[in-house]
Amino acid sequence: MSRRKWALGFAVVALAVPGNSCGPFFTGMVFVHQPGLEDVLNGRLGVVRGTYSVDRLAMSYRVLSGVMPTAAEMASVLGEADPPQDENNPGYSVRSNSTAKAVNAWIGKRAEIAQTASDAGPKTDSHVPGQQWDTYPNCLDDAFLNAARTLAARKQDHAAEKAELAEWVKGQDAVFSNCDTPSDMPAAVQKPEWLVKDRAYQTAAAHFYRAEFEVARKEFETIAADRSSPWHALAEYLVGRCLIRQATLAQPDRIDDAVLAKAGEQFARVAKEGGTYAGPATELLNFVDLRVNPGAAAVRLGDAISRPDARLKQHLVDLSYLPDHSEWGAERDETRKSDLIDWVLTMQGPDKGLQHATERWRQTGNVAWLVAAMNAAQSPDPELLRAVGAVSHDSPAWVTLTYDRVQWLPKGTAARGEVERVRDELAAKKAPATAVNEFTILAREKAGTLEDFVRLAPMVPVGEDSDEYGPLPTSTYEPTGQTPATMAGLPVNVEGVKRLDMDSAVVLNRHVPLKDLVELVLNSKWPKQLRFELAMAVWTRAVLLDQPEEARKLTPAMVEGEPGWKAWLAAYDAAGTADERRVTALLALMRFPSVRPYVNAGAGREDGFVGYSSYRDNWWCADMAADSYSTASNYGAAYPNPNKQPPDEVPGFVTPAMEAVAKRERAELATIGDAPEYFGKDALAWVRAHPKDERDPEVLGFAFRAMRNGCNLEKSYTLRQEVFDLLQSKYGASEWAKRNPQFTMDSQ
Repeated sequence: MSRRKWALGFAVVALAVPGNSCGPFFTGMVFVHQPGLEDVLNGRLGVVRGTYSVDRLAMSYRVLSGVMPTAAEMASVLGEADPPQDENNPGYSVRSNSTAKAVNAWIGKRAEIAQTASDAGPKTDSHVPGQQWDTYPNCLDDAFLNAARTLAARKQDHAAEKAELAEWVKGQDAVFSNCDTPSDMPAAVQKPEWLVKDRAYQTAAAHFYRAEFEVARKEFETIAADRSSPWHALAEYLVGRCLIRQATLAQPDRIDDAVLAKAGEQFARVAKEGGTYAGPATELLNFVDLRVNPGAAAVRLGDAISRPDARLKQHLVDLSYLPDHSEWGAERDETRKSDLIDWVLTMQGPDKGLQHATERWRQTGNVAWLVAAMNAAQSPDPELLRAVGAVSHDSPAWVTLTYDRVQWLPKGTAARGEVERVRDELAAKKAPATAVNEFTILAREKAGTLEDFVRLAPMVPVGEDSDEYGPLPTSTYEPTGQTPATMAGLPVNVEGVKRLDMDSAVVLNRHVPLKDLVELVLNSKWPKQLRFELAMAVWTRAVLLDQPEEARKLTPAMVEGEPGWKAWLAAYDAAGTADERRVTALLALMRFPSVRPYVNAGAGREDGFVGYSSYRDNWWCADMAADSYSTASNYGAAYPNPNKQPPDEVPGFVTPAMEAVAKRERAELATIGDAPEYFGKDALAWVRAHPKDERDPEVLGFAFRAMRNGCNLEKSYTLRQEVFDLLQSKYGASEWAKRNPQFTMDSQ
């Protein structure tokens, strides 16, 4: 059953991100992303960009402006629980886990008057009118707290009027009986006056909970006009609440903007008058204006967030609602009334607003605007660079401004060295890993040699590619709950292990010739697991390109990483003829499902070195660069910058001669096709050419198993049937034929 939280009229909630409808869902690794909100609140901003979410940008502006969050704000924003109810300010109501506590407060106070104990309390959610499955929180926490407070006050003031107090409780029971479905109404009373006035309020509240909003609104208006009623101030506020619920609940899946606008007018009056409910009215005015007047809402929220703010958590949520639900950025004249919102829009703007940002920096001296100006600049600006040079290393702006400064340095050893020095300073200061990676990537872009590029290629991912960039496991990855997967004897896809991002994988897989890749493996200082994966990829490429002398150079690195390779590599290295080399290579390739002629970007193969993927992420597929169902982990990863596609330009350190060789090798690999096709065709060709070789059943059996577990099954169906038929007809007595007695997918 779904719940319409937005129908409350109290808070804007973050919308859920729709999930994918089907899998598989492979591990994706993120190397650069916006910092967590906790880092931002602590001044660890990273390299601030307009791609940050609005709440991060808003708090970045505040931190850059020198207004650090208070301890109370930090606790409110970062705490898992919502802020506690303010019993002295009943207008502030937050839907939270405190509902049970609020209901119990009412039950406890009620028991002091009522002769019979209440049950666990009323249900709080009601069905949306006209909807079978949708519900919304109807009776909020503060309704119960307010009832408990009021009853305590009436008991103190009218202790001798026991019958009247009991009648008050009956009336309130009737009110709460409507929380989940329309039920009882409070009975009319004639005296005493205090009970008559309370009963009028209880009756209006009951109509409100029964979704009879027009009736409730008129009754609250009558109470608001009665200055002698203790409820007149609250009733004036509740007129607006009635209008909000009428606007959001009267018509299925549609908000009545005209009625909502009337609610905004009511809350604006209450807020202007001041008093107990001015604050809550302002919050609900935000709720309304976010939908009907987003420019005004943005300004109000921006002004609140830019200074110490008791409602910071909610205001950040409210502000985050705007980008996906309005054209708030189009109302520039309005929104620029808030310096914070002006700055956010300037950072986000497609034109980046260099002139505007520079003017605001000159006018205010606020380093936030210097950040915006440097972010917008397309070339070095002497005035801005002088200002950047004067910024202290301890400033929250230093990382961003330094990045923008050094990115303009020309490529080469000197620039790369300076960027690395900044990166090392950040690492020593324990800056967010994402900032360290950004400078590593920038240093790599400045690299003048292949050796420098390769040295800078491995990076520690900052998290897993998910909605919230969750952390990777700390020690053991178990994709199916079975034996932990390993590569080079180490757990795969765990926290703190260096991997390659897409940029590095593209360069190595597409632009570096085989011979250079072999030398990189031999001279690599990479971590053991990543070095082995590169060695296996390059060895596979050498075998497929039939360059045995290059493949043999990699044998020590392969065996060091996975001793299981030893016998298979020894057979290949000892082959004395092209035919022998061909069959030993085929058997070696088919033996381990993790072989592929390219190194992965991002996550390693989830099933490790020897495991067979139930999602057919085994060997390779024809395009060798697809993010498809069967090869989601093959040569793919979450790219760090969502606004930038993986580059395929030739790096400066790749000479024309190197690129020509790499291009020729790529073209040759492209003719090979899917691994299952390659294995099937080569196995059949071998057996037909060598009908008496004792390895024939093994070749066919390996080929059939590999084809059955590889990608694009439909494409290789006929070829796989041919392999199976030959295995059964000619080698039916072999162990391989007995393992696979049927062509069906469940044969072993």
